[in-house]
Amino acid sequence: MKTIKILLGSFSVALVTVFPVRAQKSASLPYDQQMDVVYGEVHGTGLLMDIFTPKRKANGLGIIDVVSGAWHSDRGKIREHTLAQVYTIFCSRGYTVFAIRPGPGPATPLRKWLIT
Repeated sequence: MKTIKILLGSFSVALVTVFPVRAQKSASLPYDQQMDVVYGEVHGTGLLMDIFTPKRKANGLGIIDVVSGAWHSDRGKIREHTLAQVYTIFCSRGYTVFAIRPGPGPATPLRKWLIT
């Protein structure tokens, strides 16, 4: 019985590896996405955000999603939040989401931008 459970677990992992979850098509998403909107500037470099607005009735409220981690702020973090359906969940409830990337981009770690 243990052998069967181990084999089924291994098979499940193999299926996930072979058949990755695909992102939803934009037509079926409950939001429109504006990419790379400049919201500020630091040392001559633009600070960027993406804005996710609901396609259906907006409730007039917004959520700020600070998209950053591991001292880097890049588009990969937005992809992670998209796969986790963060924007789908909030926009389907009428919220506008501002996905703010607080750093200068993927080329420079955020650590260099901190004032000490």
